[in-house]
Amino acid sequence: MHFKKHPDFDLSDASDWIELNDSAEPLGENAKPFADLIQVYRDHRQYIEQRVLARIKCHLDAETLASKPFVERNTILFAPLGDHGFQLYFQFYFLEHTDHAPADNDYWWAIIYCAYVFDELLGPDRKRHWNVAHLGWNVE
Repeated sequence: MHFKKHPDFDLSDASDWIELNDSAEPLGENAKPFADLIQVYRDHRQYIEQRVLARIKCHLDAETLASKPFVERNTILFAPLGDHGFQLYFQFYFLEHTDHAPADNDYWWAIIYCAYVFDELLGPDRKRHWNVAHLGWNVE
């Protein structure tokens, strides 16, 4: 799906966001230096996505959730936080039907941080802190 412009961050001159697809395709040249970080994300993708969706759903009323039961996610954007962590940008569309989201559809967005993903203090279970740091709703 075409990536919509982020309402706050797209005016930045920074070009550190990398598009990630859901497949296990080889990484592009710009993503290869961050392969270990991207693998941590891919290993925890389902949990992270569920956490972001749960946070968004806290802000939706029951009527909206009942009338728009289908959720579509756009391509994930990834940005490294040095060599120790990363941030992810999500866009979710809540739909009435299984059709693709129309171009003028509103969407929810979230940025989640995960720092110090290789820290040994996290213990054998490698429990990490996934922090939804920014959350919003954009209406076209």
